[in-house]
Amino acid sequence: MPNPSQTEHPYRSPFQGFLPFFWLALACLGGILLADRVPAPGWIWLAGIGLSLLTLILAWRLPRSLVLTYHLRKWTRFDQRLPGALLAAVFSLGAWRYATVRPVITPEHAAYYNDRPGLPEKIRYIL
Repeated sequence: MPNPSQTEHPYRSPFQGFLPFFWLALACLGGILLADRVPAPGWIWLAGIGLSLLTLILAWRLPRSLVLTYHLRKWTRFDQRLPGALLAAVFSLGAWRYATVRPVITPEHAAYYNDRPGLPEKIRYIL
């Protein structure tokens, strides 16, 4: 009978079942969807990126003896493989990207007149 310590174990990736890119992409998509629903300026989303990265850095660099560090590590889930603060930063990054490239629809754009009951006077005379 073989010794259990001598049996070969197949290589198992440490990321098996973890899927970090999936969760990061899902966070980015969530930020894009929220930015579509909430028309906030881009600087608000940049502040969210900065705040989440600041909390992540503080949770990493502050000594464990501080009470604040304990709460920061708990809130950011720093000890896990994919910290929550990193997901919050990617969420805000996706929202910021969407907010900065969204066009401002004014009467000079043709999209301004979509789903409007009547045509403006300038276009009515042309037709």
